[in-house]
Amino acid sequence: MHTSKNDIRKTALIAVGGNSLIVSKDKQAIPDQYEAAVKTVKRIVDMIEQNWNVVITHGSGPQVGFILRRSELAS
Repeated sequence: MHTSKNDIRKTALIAVGGNSLIVSKDKQAIPDQYEAAVKTVKRIVDMIEQNWNVVITHGSGPQVGFILRRSELAS
């Protein structure tokens, strides 16, 4: 993609994961997190279509804790 000096784009750093995927205490299951991720991605797509530079990173948060707990239970 070619950009000129006059083509200034905004940049957003977006952390997806962690608490951004846990909507409430009652919505922690994988399907609930999937639904939250879909909503988040739609917003990110809107930003890209509005000519934003987007950097996406994972926020980890509760998901890492869930994986650790699952490993502890399995051992």
